Amino acid sequence: MSIANDKVVTMTNDELYKKAEEVSEYFMLVFEDYWMRGGKDFDGDIVEFCLFTHNLSFQTAFAYAHGLIERDGLTEKGVGYINEVYDILMNGMDLG
Repeated sequence: MSIANDKVVTMTNDELYKKAEEVSEYFMLVFEDYWMRGGKDFDGDIVEFCLFTHNLSFQTAFAYAHGLIERDGLTEKGVGYINEVYDILMNGMDLG
């Protein structure tokens, strides 16, 4: 593998890691509020989004962001989950 290819792969992994961190931080706020405080800060739609509809995506991002799994342990589907939920958090849902 050439040096240029190594840099591209590293940048992609760094970008994925940053996305996973942001998704993980958001998920933890909702998770802790819901389970520890009875859902005082977040409404039902956000809880539904994080804990039920996209739970696997958030948990995959959390595991990667906190070193519970390595990048090599993520399948392309797992990477897709992280990217999808990150895009939804940043841009909202496209319903049309």
